Amino acid sequence: DPARMRPGVSVKVELRPHVLAHALVVPRGALIAVRSTAPTPSTALAQVREVAGELRDVKLGACDAQVCVVEAGLVEGDAVVIGGAP
Repeated sequence: DPARMRPGVSVKVELRPHVLAHALVVPRGALIAVRSTAPTPSTALAQVREVAGELRDVKLGACDAQVCVVEAGLVEGDAVVIGGAP
């Protein structure tokens, strides 16, 4: 809106984070080959490398700069390798 927005005018925005209780997360550095799936662009498929060296498919939910929520493919206590190399 040009009538209200002018050079030098500032805006304060407050974003409320989406909180997930009991979410399983993995570091983004542990993800290999992230790819989007249809029809929900926010849901992605990826792989992680288990400590034993096997690749495992995981379904991802919400991500931030450090971690991603794992919706399927891992359970609590599964160990993965950061960086993808065994």
